[in-house]
Amino acid sequence: MPFLWFLSRFRSPLANGIFQFFTLFGEELLVVGVVCALYWLRDKKGAIRIGLAYFAAGIAVQTLKILFCVPRPWILDPDFEAVASALGTATGYSFPSGHSQSAASLWGVLGLQCKGRGKKTLCFALVAAVGFSRMFLGVHTPKDVAVGILLGLFAAVLVCSEQTGRLAERHQKALCLSLGLIGAALFVFAVLRIHTGAIEMKEGLDCCKAAGAGIGFAAGWYVQERAIAWEPADMANRFGIGGQIALYLTGLLSALLWRAALKPLMGGTVWGDALRYAVLVLWIVAIFPAMAKRWNGWLRRGKNTF
Repeated sequence: MPFLWFLSRFRSPLANGIFQFFTLFGEELLVVGVVCALYWLRDKKGAIRIGLAYFAAGIAVQTLKILFCVPRPWILDPDFEAVASALGTATGYSFPSGHSQSAASLWGVLGLQCKGRGKKTLCFALVAAVGFSRMFLGVHTPKDVAVGILLGLFAAVLVCSEQTGRLAERHQKALCLSLGLIGAALFVFAVLRIHTGAIEMKEGLDCCKAAGAGIGFAAGWYVQERAIAWEPADMANRFGIGGQIALYLTGLLSALLWRAALKPLMGGTVWGDALRYAVLVLWIVAIFPAMAKRWNGWLRRGKNTF
């Protein structure tokens, strides 16, 4: 808390806006946008690595959150106030930081995979910027941020290793099953914690979302590899630049519409939020690519007809 009090002395509308901007690089929406661009248009394997790191580390973070139940800084110290604009995304318990883990998983994998010192430096600078922004905005302590970043970077290093790559190719079914079972275990653990009164439902919903997303990713990845065989390079050659942009915007908009439409139908309960995020990730990883391949097939048949 002393460090957060120290940072609060430098707050101003301009500084608050700058660090609110940097925190966006760890937000769910930006992660979805970047991963979809890679997965649908350019680098399927790289996007899968990000997904593995993001969901595995996310499940670990959410498990620790409901295990240790560390309150947010303004609850630890009632005299402390966080920046109001950051409160909307500061859900669940404080330890570890989900935004920091998210940024480390995404930008950490990209930093390890990209070539060029400048690009690598930029990626890891974004990880540090997101972590610092969470402290400056007053929604996480240094310990929250440090553990979140360490978990995200550990997952990033793990998925980018050659051994993990060979394991994913040879034992993809087992890896998908393991991730799905871990996600299911987190969901059961969260439900038990809620029903025994150890945590309130609102504190456990993020865990259920992470569990559902992990299960959806595992199922989608398995189905995509076995039945769809999506290849961004094929789409790039056949659709052209304009078609790729249309494909990306259509897929991203449809994913956001699913996310918004399912919330009033399924959101607000442990089962509903888990199912909503499972469907959302399944749509991104398997259902929309399958539809795009079918769309491409129709276009090709139409050209051959004329």
